[in-house]
Amino acid sequence: MSALACLATQEGAVQQVFETREYNAFGRYKFRLFDSNRRKWRTVVVDDWIPCSAADGRPIFAKPQGDEAWVMLLEKAMAKFMGKDYASLDGNLMIKALEVLTGDFVCMFRLGDIRDAKSRGKPRQQQLWTRLELSRGPPPKDAQPGDDLRLVYARDDPFNQDLMFRSIKWELRHGSTIGASNSGGRDDQSIHGIVQGHAYSVITAEEADDKKFLRLRNPWGTFEWTGPWSDKSPLWDQNPKVKAALDFKPNSDGSFWMEWTDFVSHFNTLEFCCRSTGFDHIVIDIHEEHPCCGPCYGCLEGCFRYWCCCLGFKALCCGRKVYRFQRPPKGCCGCIN
Repeated sequence: MSALACLATQEGAVQQVFETREYNAFGRYKFRLFDSNRRKWRTVVVDDWIPCSAADGRPIFAKPQGDEAWVMLLEKAMAKFMGKDYASLDGNLMIKALEVLTGDFVCMFRLGDIRDAKSRGKPRQQQLWTRLELSRGPPPKDAQPGDDLRLVYARDDPFNQDLMFRSIKWELRHGSTIGASNSGGRDDQSIHGIVQGHAYSVITAEEADDKKFLRLRNPWGTFEWTGPWSDKSPLWDQNPKVKAALDFKPNSDGSFWMEWTDFVSHFNTLEFCCRSTGFDHIVIDIHEEHPCCGPCYGCLEGCFRYWCCCLGFKALCCGRKVYRFQRPPKGCCGCIN
């Protein structure tokens, strides 16, 4: 569910998973999921029978908003794909789910990893980020007790704090999906509003008044950060330049701003889904909230964006295919300061 919440921040990303996009009278729905072992897409078919509680008749797993059924159907398709039952989804890696949903390159960064000797004994703000990727074969020969055998260590050097922030900023500008979590604790525990062992979506990375900020969202829509620069923090009124630069508006929607130093103190894992872009990623919003004129409006809007806003040209000339994690360029050429 955390992977789905992160992916929902990207326009059209969730829609591309669905092959059946309308109500099916026979109750059969098709989904397109990526099989990383065979390196190809598979079509998974599920029915619309959803496990519900005998006590109150409510769905046992994913809970819909109103009469929406797509989340429950996609969850059922993922369960069938990953291991034939819902138990296979519990405790799985978010980057694995992102890979299945998108077919794109995924990786994970850990702060102060056990193998990073340079970070031992240092405060979190001085520790390094170590990159890991999904394992594609048998456990490596140098595996140590306690290693997660689903992951392998990348061969590049660890990232310092500045490089990690620039990487987040760079990937977000290129449409990538990023999740953040603290691997310690349980999801029924929270520190300053941050739920432990729970994944958050990273929405924006910005710099203002010589400070680095991240905007995150809790997929639950609740449990927001309550520390410095939270929605009720007096720092916003004390720093009007930062408030204007970040266009801050308090909302009780699960999203919040954190300064990078606070983020590093409360999160130790970053999960990247580096999205490939091209013609396959162009979608049309048919505005289902307006059943009568929505499709017509969506078609006109799509044509306008494709031709007048150069969306087609960008997809043709500026698309990218990601096969590995690339460090962001420095200076104006990469638009990263």
